[in-house]
Amino acid sequence: MIERVIISKGSYHDSAFLMRLAREISELNGVAEAVVLMGTEMNRQLIADAGFKDPELEQATPMDLVTAIRANDQEIFEAANAELERLLDVA
Repeated sequence: MIERVIISKGSYHDSAFLMRLAREISELNGVAEAVVLMGTEMNRQLIADAGFKDPELEQATPMDLVTAIRANDQEIFEAANAELERLLDVA
């Protein structure tokens, strides 16, 4: 199992849109969990409570997009992250 937290500085998106994206990414084969939220204090705590550990997480701001993905392997993680980026570009 591989997990990564990615912080995209200054990339604001609506929370309802991000919940839909997280659900879509979570449904991909081999993805155990995907969390896509803005970097508010409460959301950072939700990500930490989900078991994602990253020291940079505390530096995310409410205007930063935070993505946390747990996947079976690196290839699945990269495919999930690429799909997330594609979905964000379409918006």
